[in-house]
Amino acid sequence: MNPVQPTPPPPELIKGSLASGEGILCLGLPRSGALSIVTALRQLGYSHVHHGAEQVFDSTNWEASIRASRACFPVWNVGGNQGSSSFSKADWDAFLGHYQVVSDFAGFYGSHIAKVYPTAKVILVQRPFESWYASFDAAILQALFQPVRAFLFQRLIAPVTGITAFTAHPYIVFGSFKAHNVDETRLNARAVYDEHYAAVRKIVPPENLLELNLEDGWAPLCNFLGKEIPDTPFPHVNDRKNMLTMCLDIGFRSKASQFPAYLS
Repeated sequence: MNPVQPTPPPPELIKGSLASGEGILCLGLPRSGALSIVTALRQLGYSHVHHGAEQVFDSTNWEASIRASRACFPVWNVGGNQGSSSFSKADWDAFLGHYQVVSDFAGFYGSHIAKVYPTAKVILVQRPFESWYASFDAAILQALFQPVRAFLFQRLIAPVTGITAFTAHPYIVFGSFKAHNVDETRLNARAVYDEHYAAVRKIVPPENLLELNLEDGWAPLCNFLGKEIPDTPFPHVNDRKNMLTMCLDIGFRSKASQFPAYLS
């Protein structure tokens, strides 16, 4: 049985954040243009953005994601019964509530997080399954869970460095696909993919949902959010890097940007 977790303090109510009753949920599954979307949203003025690759050094983020995964995904609960773990609204607020935008790995929580933040705007990008799956398999399943690499990161590097991202990934990825390993994830991929998008569409009110095609440019996104259309091209970030490389690349660049503050 999991130890009872203390109720976290309420997050700072940043204007436009999820906890304030607003915010944006990008609930397409990872490898569905998340980096292009968050780049566009930052250009529109949203500065508090959660993208999994940028959180690689944030152990609190990944510890919360493990707890959320144990609560959301029955495969991790004792006997397969959901409810043996809990993750309250206060827990979600402490985890993601102070962000104006959540994307990338948060998409795995799909309908769960949509229920927690029913007034949030939801952006949904759905690629054709075949092209999405090829990218997902190469950039996430092979990159993160190749046996030797997974052993090194989860058993050796994570305990020494304190980086918990690679410990959390199996809980998030396998859990969301009702699986315990890569083979089961691949077997369940098509069914879970279809269920994910159907569940989000069922839960989110039509007026709060934008089904976005990135090729359509700024107009649909800006109309949905009530923003003026920028006079720059819509960003198309071609993130062909695998998830491991992207996490380390963005994570290290994010960390490096903080060095001047440490030296001042």
